[in-house]
Amino acid sequence: MVDWNKQKKWIDFGITTYCNAACPSCPRTDEDVQQAWPWLTPTHINARKLVKVFEKNDYFPGVEYIRFCGERGDPMMHPDIEYLIDAVCSHRKVGINTNGSLRNPDFYKRIAEKHGPNCNIIFSIDGFKDTNHMYRIGLDFDAIWENFTTFCKADGWVDWDFLVWSHNWHQIPRVKKEAKELGIEEVGFKIVSLGNSYCTPIGKDIKKAVEKMIEY
Repeated sequence: MVDWNKQKKWIDFGITTYCNAACPSCPRTDEDVQQAWPWLTPTHINARKLVKVFEKNDYFPGVEYIRFCGERGDPMMHPDIEYLIDAVCSHRKVGINTNGSLRNPDFYKRIAEKHGPNCNIIFSIDGFKDTNHMYRIGLDFDAIWENFTTFCKADGWVDWDFLVWSHNWHQIPRVKKEAKELGIEEVGFKIVSLGNSYCTPIGKDIKKAVEKMIEY
């Protein structure tokens, strides 16, 4: 059984519903038109008010870190994301999920240098220039890779999340090699079970082989 007392504890805040990608399985995306659903109102949370919530609750001392996840939008779209990072990192660790295409190398270098082990950025990158765009629709891979590698080389606390599809599973060895060279200890490979109009899961006939590829 899982000992929940030993698990990392975090609290998640959705800070924006803006995103520059059209990932077809994302809950914000109508994959038929590659746009956000009409019911989703594009908005950014008021950063100053959110920080007041943090302060009122003493930055939630019962948790290990505060997380800004990208369930309805990419946190890096928020115009005050650096202000929020600075505020949280002065009291607690912060984790941020992003597709990596937003901001620029100077931003990522600055964040790494200012906050080091207190700011964890999780880059969701599903391959390389020939494959990432197949699910992460509408993004500039060159910008992603430059931001990603800059943060790594500046000794930032980085994680790499990789969705495994039928079109990119063969790149797992290359991903592991690149990650090792960039100082990333482990890649979060996630085998997708449900497909969409653009991407299909790996076949059952190769699933065990892919799982071994991931493990070793």
